[in-house]
Amino acid sequence: MVLKIFSTAKLQKMKIQPFKPIEFFKFETKPDKEEYLEIYNYLVSKNAIRTGNDGMITDYFHHEDNTNNKELAQLRIDLWYDFFFKYCSKEVEFMLIALGKNNIDFSHAWTQITSGTSWHAPHDHGASDEGSNWSFVWYIDVDKEANHEPTVFFSPADVNDAFTADIKQGGLYVWPSNILHMQPPSFNQKERIIISGNIKFH
Repeated sequence: MVLKIFSTAKLQKMKIQPFKPIEFFKFETKPDKEEYLEIYNYLVSKNAIRTGNDGMITDYFHHEDNTNNKELAQLRIDLWYDFFFKYCSKEVEFMLIALGKNNIDFSHAWTQITSGTSWHAPHDHGASDEGSNWSFVWYIDVDKEANHEPTVFFSPADVNDAFTADIKQGGLYVWPSNILHMQPPSFNQKERIIISGNIKFH
């Protein structure tokens, strides 16, 4: 990947520090929902999308596919990786420069669709066996008018110290994988669509 030179001011604008001295990256992007749905429907045709008991629709099953169907697991990662890079290549360049790295890989990637009372309990992504130590959430289709709730992050020093992301379509947050976070329920039938995953910079 050929990296462009960006000003220090631009780099700093896309860094946020919700918990000192921990830094996140925050970007605004413009993903194509129709293209997302093409990928989603293709994964449905491959039986890679399921609805959990909590009502969450996802292609992530606690890495079950990594052991039971490695080909399908790789297909999912490749599809989301290509989609991510199509709409976030500039943001990737910013992060590589800011971190002093040369390349980026996904160790995991998945979509989640929630509505009504479905939610994601507090959790962290940790550092995976593949060496990733950054994670991301990318808001593909969200709506404040539908009371869609943003991701809430908790300080590793004090769980009472919380940072709430902006809920914006196209919003992208990237953070250290060991940060505890959650997604509250929206109590609305309009679907909240995200892509999330774990990243390895090298």
